[in-house]
Amino acid sequence: MAASAPQVGGEDSPPQPEFLSREASEEAGRRRRSRSIAIALVLLGMVILFYVITIIQIGNAVSGGAAS
Repeated sequence: MAASAPQVGGEDSPPQPEFLSREASEEAGRRRRSRSIAIALVLLGMVILFYVITIIQIGNAVSGGAAS
């Protein structure tokens, strides 16, 4: 008895178009670019935050203060 290949999507998922119009494709590209920029900014903010926290903790340890 052979197992059938799993279906992509399912009965509840809407049908996927074979192709997108030029306008829809450009809009999807703009959304993807905006999302990528937002993710990059969030990651950059986290890197800066971790860097600042690390510098503060090192400064406290060197000066003899209590590190949190």
